[in-house]
Amino acid sequence: MKPAAWRRYRQVALYALKLGITLVLFYFILSPLDQVRLWTILGGLDFLSIALALSILGLQTLVTSIRWKHILQPLGARLSFVSIFRLLLIGAYFNQGLPSAIGGDAVRVLYVQRAGLSLSHAMTSVVLDRLAAMMWLLIMTAAGFPILLDLADGSQRAWSIGFLTLMGLAAFGVL
Repeated sequence: MKPAAWRRYRQVALYALKLGITLVLFYFILSPLDQVRLWTILGGLDFLSIALALSILGLQTLVTSIRWKHILQPLGARLSFVSIFRLLLIGAYFNQGLPSAIGGDAVRVLYVQRAGLSLSHAMTSVVLDRLAAMMWLLIMTAAGFPILLDLADGSQRAWSIGFLTLMGLAAFGVL
């Protein structure tokens, strides 16, 4: 058998193994559930809302990919947009499976380091990406504050959110 054919066979076998393991895990997760009730719940879902939510998540990952690419380029990383998008999805996967949100970031650092960036630059890129995300979150919160104030009828909680947002923006100004 030629080496290229062997590699292709190995890739297909590995994919089949991964798919098999996934199906077995789904079986163990879903088998103790009441199947009738599960299908009743699934039948009552609004799939348009689910599609909209998944689209928003996809758009968020696209925007994050653009942001992280702009952070990685000056640090010397030469990763394609598709690679960066893929790494963000891998990080998001690990964020779901590990007990903290830091696990996905650690995986991102590991993969970016494997792509040729030094450990310090890889860590810097992820920290800067997190800080940029926090900054935009604060800006959007500040922009929506008048609406919140109107909806909450000027409650103390709304003013507390405004104060915390202002303090967050001030902290970024100092930073």
